[in-house]
Amino acid sequence: MLHGIASTYSSCVEQPVQRLFFALAARENYRVYGGDAQDAYAHSLPPKTPTFVSIDDAYADWYEHRFKKKLDRSLVLPVLHALQGHPESGKLWEKHITAIPRLPQFGFKSTTHDRSTYSATFEGTKILLLRQVDNFAVACPNEDLAKPLHAQIGKALQLPSEDTPPFKYLGLIKDFNGLDVAQHSDAIKLSCERYIDRVLTTHGWSKPSPPVPLKPSAPLPVDAVILYMPIRALQKKLPSMRH
Repeated sequence: MLHGIASTYSSCVEQPVQRLFFALAARENYRVYGGDAQDAYAHSLPPKTPTFVSIDDAYADWYEHRFKKKLDRSLVLPVLHALQGHPESGKLWEKHITAIPRLPQFGFKSTTHDRSTYSATFEGTKILLLRQVDNFAVACPNEDLAKPLHAQIGKALQLPSEDTPPFKYLGLIKDFNGLDVAQHSDAIKLSCERYIDRVLTTHGWSKPSPPVPLKPSAPLPVDAVILYMPIRALQKKLPSMRH
């Protein structure tokens, strides 16, 4: 079991640590800005064991349309990056993304207890970083620091074949990892109102239940029940009912 966990491990920030991050941001009077790595697994290293996939009709048609050349269907394609659904992909992304904040141009250092939280001095200013898989939250004094930091993270993720960094800057965050985040001039308020709304809607609890009737409903329609009469009279009327 331990070997299985080790081969698939991908860190996930704990809720107390996430709340502590926002508390520290509020204490420093910082704003929190978000970013999202696009197609995370596709930018990770390939599986440890060399992996190949066969060429299906869809890929063969796309290749011929794109490059005006037919593929030899007896060949296979080498997998050069992590695959969605592969049991090792989470670990591969974890290894790749945890190394990027520690690059010299960033100089981030993660906490001992939770590897999803970091701190560093960036362009002469102390900043905090929270990562939940491929989502980033940067706590700093202003957007002029957050934008270039997110841009550099995206640049570090960019593959040679890509024209633009696979990273989306989200600006001042309003939610993160299931929490609603309201940022004010003197406080940061956390709640889970929208998450609760989604749970209620999913279970059909968003509307009140119909009122309970004052009188119990009849088990059978009135016209389906024989008029009341003593049981002996009914037995005489319907002899078969004696059994």
